[in-house]
Amino acid sequence: MNLNDWLLILLSILAVIVIFFIIGLISFLLSLPLEKKILTLADEVDKLNEKRNDILNRVLSKVKEDKRVKIVDFEQFELNNEDTLSTMRNKQDVAFILLKKVISSSKCREEYKDDIKEIDDLIKESENIFENYNKKTSSYNAFIRFIFARPYAYFAKKKTYPLIY
Repeated sequence: MNLNDWLLILLSILAVIVIFFIIGLISFLLSLPLEKKILTLADEVDKLNEKRNDILNRVLSKVKEDKRVKIVDFEQFELNNEDTLSTMRNKQDVAFILLKKVISSSKCREEYKDDIKEIDDLIKESENIFENYNKKTSSYNAFIRFIFARPYAYFAKKKTYPLIY
């Protein structure tokens, strides 16, 4: 083998490395708009969780003060920051369902009519937001797993986002 052969081998190796780097860079740049959408939806989910917590706490405090309503022990549904989004959503949904059942079986259900309607509207709204978030997140996570599982993109450690069940 002469010098030209070694030079050709070196250039071909360098070309493969450059091509892999360019493909990895393009994939990384394509993932940025998707990640921005996910972060926007995550902000919506956080705001929705705060709204759900506020409504839950407000209605729960009203019901606890009312002596005509038999109250269920809701301490197991107290939310803390250590809960995942899925756990928090499930606790909120169960608490909402129990609250609706307790209120509807009490003698003063007319007084809580607006609260029940607000809870129903919030559950419908949250279903749409959670479904949209899950669709975008699953497509983003699939894209990241597909693209960044390739050897040319080992340098990019991209975060995946959890789904809300």
